[in-house]
Amino acid sequence: MARSPLPVVRPLPVLRSASPAVAVRRIVGACLAATLALGGSASAAAPDGDVEWDGIFADTTAAFVEPATPVAGGPLTLRLRAWADDLTGATCKLFYAGADAQAEVPMRRERQDGPFDIWSCTVDAIPAAAGEVYYRFAVTDGDDTDYYDAGTPDDDWTVRGMSDEDRGFFDFRIYLGLTTPAWSQGATFYQIFPDRFFDGAPANNRQYPEDCFWYLDFAPADADAPECEPYVVPEPPAGWKTCAIVEDWSILPNGGPCDHFGGDLPGVEQKLTYLDDLGIDAVYLNPVFRSPSNHKYDTMTYDVVDPRFGGTGALASLTEAVHARDLRIIVDGVFNHVSDLGEHFNWRQNYARDAGSGAITGVDPYPETCGAWEVFFASSESGCQDSPYSEWFQIWVGIDDYDVDRDGDDSEPATHTCGWAGLEFMPDIDYRPPQEADSGPRTWLYGGSRAGEPDVARRSLAGKWLADGVMMPRGLDGWRLDVPDNAGWFDGDRCQKTATDPTIWQGFRQAVKTVGEDKYISGEIWTDASETEGLAGDWFRQRTYDAVMNYHYFGTPVSCLITGLGVHADPAECRDAFSAMTPDQATPIDAFDKHMARQRRVYPAAVYFANQNLLSSHDSARFASRVSGDHRKHRLGMFLQAALPGAPMIYYGDEVAHGEDAPPAQASNERGRAAMPWHVFDDADAPPAQTREYQRSLLCLRREIAALKTGSFITLHTHNIDATYAFARFDPQGVAIAVINNSDGARRIELDLRRTGLPADSRLVDGIGGGQLTAAGHVVTVDLEAFGSALLLPEADAPAACRAPNRAPLADAGPGGMVEAGAVVTLDGSASSDPDGAPLDYAWYDAAGALLSRDVAVNLPDLPEGRHDFALVVSDGVYRARAEVSWVVGQDIEPEPEPGMEPEPGMEPEPGMEPEPGMEPEPGQEPEPGMEPEPGQEPEPGQDGDAGVGGGGGGAATGCTVSTPTGDTPLWPLAGLLVLGCLGRMRRRG
Repeated sequence: MARSPLPVVRPLPVLRSASPAVAVRRIVGACLAATLALGGSASAAAPDGDVEWDGIFADTTAAFVEPATPVAGGPLTLRLRAWADDLTGATCKLFYAGADAQAEVPMRRERQDGPFDIWSCTVDAIPAAAGEVYYRFAVTDGDDTDYYDAGTPDDDWTVRGMSDEDRGFFDFRIYLGLTTPAWSQGATFYQIFPDRFFDGAPANNRQYPEDCFWYLDFAPADADAPECEPYVVPEPPAGWKTCAIVEDWSILPNGGPCDHFGGDLPGVEQKLTYLDDLGIDAVYLNPVFRSPSNHKYDTMTYDVVDPRFGGTGALASLTEAVHARDLRIIVDGVFNHVSDLGEHFNWRQNYARDAGSGAITGVDPYPETCGAWEVFFASSESGCQDSPYSEWFQIWVGIDDYDVDRDGDDSEPATHTCGWAGLEFMPDIDYRPPQEADSGPRTWLYGGSRAGEPDVARRSLAGKWLADGVMMPRGLDGWRLDVPDNAGWFDGDRCQKTATDPTIWQGFRQAVKTVGEDKYISGEIWTDASETEGLAGDWFRQRTYDAVMNYHYFGTPVSCLITGLGVHADPAECRDAFSAMTPDQATPIDAFDKHMARQRRVYPAAVYFANQNLLSSHDSARFASRVSGDHRKHRLGMFLQAALPGAPMIYYGDEVAHGEDAPPAQASNERGRAAMPWHVFDDADAPPAQTREYQRSLLCLRREIAALKTGSFITLHTHNIDATYAFARFDPQGVAIAVINNSDGARRIELDLRRTGLPADSRLVDGIGGGQLTAAGHVVTVDLEAFGSALLLPEADAPAACRAPNRAPLADAGPGGMVEAGAVVTLDGSASSDPDGAPLDYAWYDAAGALLSRDVAVNLPDLPEGRHDFALVVSDGVYRARAEVSWVVGQDIEPEPEPGMEPEPGMEPEPGMEPEPGMEPEPGQEPEPGMEPEPGQEPEPGQDGDAGVGGGGGGAATGCTVSTPTGDTPLWPLAGLLVLGCLGRMRRRG
């Protein structure tokens, strides 16, 4: 059973080095303040035989699991959060999969953090045979014991995971040893379809002959034009596309594979300043290797970057430029299938061989080996009797329903190549069963059974483009794998294939991580990657990818929430997405919230932080078209992309609502792959340019606020009728509160902030709009326009630089320095200014975030000896800026040296020059009467020095402290009563 907790008073740090008189007076004041704050009650949630469910929280983030990546044989600490003083005990209940062992470990109260107690248990050594750890918690308040696990949709989802029963099916899970690159967790990716982004080198555009109706490209890489061989038909069939170079980027693609717009890798490099300013962390390129098509998912060779994109040199130059900006770059890896025109298959013998020497002529200088087709069907013409690729593909002969060679006769036997999705021009690779660990394709892709050997890994396809100094001076940072769940082997006639083979990607991962642990692998998995059907089961438990393209737990549900359409603009996708985990009659907000919560239960935190959260991709309809060009809805999608856990992936042009004028149902390879509309920046006040600035502000906030990248998640509010939703992201450094209105009318939302850990009467700022709010106690009221959103941050934490360029005011906190003990420290912000000349509001804060003053300058007398850090926040009513300043009180206290300014050896203070003990202020040195803060200048409730905000950070606050009472009024009779009450409050804090 659970009730809402009583109001909570946040304890302050323990008293230090004060005289008995001062200590008692401070205790008196503290307890009086606590009594008044509670309306006469001086207790928070207290042991009463009833566990307060809404205070219980844990997840698999680094704040609650230590180390962040536990390993078999190593230690493990698990943490749990509860309302302060609510629990009388707790236990970790663990099951070690693989070792078939379990354990129950008592928890101890580790510390108090704001209104919460943090409980922890430690396992000295996880069993060496374990592969995963599954765990839940038993929590006790007196004679009431309840249980907390990762939750299920059948729960009361307002307090996920709590149950009166000890159920063992919904445990938290840890995959031992599973890491993802730290840089990828919460990173922002920018996906580029190279042919459509920017033409930086028009000289590499290869013109097609007028009679080219297909995309066969037999010419060498340095040729000026492709060589097209039309099929043997009198006229091209209806609907065939004419190949062309499209010079007018406002023209829509024709949907075929051979209309090239000329975009290339030099064009990407020339736009890196644009991307860096937008706020991205990594560039993701669709395929770049030699291919006849514009999409290049039919790779001819993996050793040469396509000449239309500038060749291998262009990729090397781009990679260097990306790394010079401290960004990352990953590339599409298409390893399930190849082009039938490429070196492995060589259909039509486009790799012609000189009859005398056997040398390849007329094409790029690939290895002098015969292709599978040459041996299978054309050995008499090619002279090829053997090929290393003979067993790489499945080919069969028979009569089929269509004229495969397009000669007008569909009644004759024909050869059929087993290709991806039935497309014979992209033959599937037969990797052979797992017991053939060193089959040709496995050895080629990742080195087979030797994938863990550095030299082998660096030479394999998995590693050679990632390793420095092999294919390029600087290697790529990872791969996005195309249809990896299709990879497998053929086990019968007519293209019968066993797919979803994890051993392929286990070997691939081993090679990649041998090259570098920080190399990233993302798989194109459209479903729940923890429940993939087939051999894999759980792609992460099987140690394959670092992350996935997050269609299932972001792209589809966000699109369904905002537009009612899935990523392919089909409403049926929404029914399919939510049906398995939503009760009958569920409404959209509830369905969405439950669906998103499931990801956090079944994926490890390191995985879902690295998942690529996309609104659009090259395989979907544009999000802007799904919202029918409504920039309000488009920005709402952007907002969720920035606020929800994961790694945002922006498809080129989404930041300017590209495709907003397109009907949603139009094919993705037409509208979805249209050329980047650079012309929209000609008008900086037009909606597309303004939407880009909105995107920029969101990504700036993600860079500045760690909680948005790797913080925990709690739901604060759902309202199905109003279509409003709010959640908090938090970590030991802070908290951010996201609020959305998914309706076409204005809405008012009242949020209870207690579970965020923020103190009563908190002042909050909208990190996007700049508006300021003040909570009434623990409740803040938010007004949102139709399809509006707000990201609420504690006033002292709002970043300074996340506004449009040249608009944020300049905050100047003045110079710091050193003063003698007893001197007045003056904080002066008068040098602050606004570029538009707007008047500024000022707010000074101490290091704990407590408000000191709202004047332009403030005098602080009698500061204790030591270093004091202050922050100034200035606002022009829309934008905000922040500056910091430090003062050192006491001549014998050295300021912290600047980096590189440490004292040279021999320059340390001589013995005896250290501050002597007992230099604390003597009794009677408290502020004189009349030096109290002016009305309105007092520290705000809860802003009184405790460091714990949003679920972490603070030390073990163990007592009651107060502002020193002023004047000489005797308080001892009252003090006795209040001290007893306060000590009772301290009964369990030592």
